[in-house]
This record gives sequence, structure tokens and C-alpha cells, in this order.
Amino acid sequence: MDKETLTLIVGIVTGLISLVAAVGVLLVNAKVDRLTGRVDALQAVITSFVTR
Repeated sequence: MDKETLTLIVGIVTGLISLVAAVGVLLVNAKVDRLTGRVDALQAVITSFVTR
């Protein structure tokens, strides 16, 4: 196996790993956004309860 082929294989593997990591980040970010929305809603309920 020559250097060019090995470099190509390493580049492809690195690209695939980067793609998987990016998808993971997007999924985690969506979960954090959803959790933040729930916390904001809970805060609004608690605030309205306390200020009554």
C-alpha cells in the first residue's frame, strides 16, 4: 500500500468520524434546547404562582 492510498483512506475515515460527531452534536443540542424550553415554562409557572 503506497502513501497516497493510505492518506486517502485516513482522510475518508476522518471525514466519516467528523460527520458522525456533527450529527451527535446536533442531537444533543436539540435535547438541550427542548430542556431549556421546559425549564423556562416551569419558571413562568412558578413566577405566576409566587406573584399571585
